Amino acid sequence: MVPQKTLTHEIETLWYRAPEVLLGQPLYTSAVDIWAVGCIFIECFTRKPFFLGNGYEIEQIFQIFSIMGTPNPKIWPGLEKLPDFKGSFPRFKRQNLRDLIPAIS
Repeated sequence: MVPQKTLTHEIETLWYRAPEVLLGQPLYTSAVDIWAVGCIFIECFTRKPFFLGNGYEIEQIFQIFSIMGTPNPKIWPGLEKLPDFKGSFPRFKRQNLRDLIPAIS
């Protein structure tokens, strides 16, 4: 078991930053690294960043939600307790990744 401590939210390039980090989760695991690897993997196929925000964290989270869907407490328990989550965020519907990235079988 890897010890956990409060960590900074200013990790990795914004385009590869995991949603929990963008929403202010003070404790996180290596899952944020897996998220980044997935983003880079998709970029290898598409030759462009998949979640291409404009440099602001709020834009980045909306980019993620616009593709992955806006989460809710039912699918992400504790979501409403994250410091930077707002119940007023736009409600995006999850898109089909196979339609967005047809090069990946």
